[in-house]
Amino acid sequence: MHSDQKGNPRWKRIWIFATLIEIGNEYVTEGDARYFKRMAPFWDWIHAFKKTLGLSIICTIIVYLATYDFIVKSAVEVHPYDLALSILPNLLGFVTGVYALIFGISGKFLREIQEHNNAKATSSKKMNPTILGLNSSFAFPLLIMIVTIFVATFQKIIQTSESLKYLTWLLFFFSLTLTYQLIKTLFRLGRSVLLEKFGNEDA
Repeated sequence: MHSDQKGNPRWKRIWIFATLIEIGNEYVTEGDARYFKRMAPFWDWIHAFKKTLGLSIICTIIVYLATYDFIVKSAVEVHPYDLALSILPNLLGFVTGVYALIFGISGKFLREIQEHNNAKATSSKKMNPTILGLNSSFAFPLLIMIVTIFVATFQKIIQTSESLKYLTWLLFFFSLTLTYQLIKTLFRLGRSVLLEKFGNEDA
């Protein structure tokens, strides 16, 4: 990977996609410091998104088949931009509010998470996750929601484009599956916080 004189890789100089790639790269590597200035291997991207993106593709294919009555006849016409522009802004606001709360987590607890990550890295030679992985686990779904809203807005304007229509469906389902992954992260984080507080009260 070529880089500029300041040590930044070329992909970080692509104005529109730089943020998406940077946050996505950190999401894929779980904050692994080795990949701050270089892209994660292609197969790590595949591994990170094989479930969420795979399920999104399957859902989009089902919608496509239903649209043309291959599976079931659709009773009403549903526009992906309607769903995206009505659901995702509310979801975006909620996740942003929860995201802000993680900055109130105590430094002691964050160190405990990092110790767990260090143990995880010892058992796996592929990635060395850091506490920054928690940051990207919120930031990446939020960014995908914003991209989806952006694409859905254009799809509402250009309703004759079939490719834009199914791209909106794909991104909409991708946003939902990433949100599901985020809920799993929140559940585990919340459980750890509660156990830590409960343990401190018993001490």
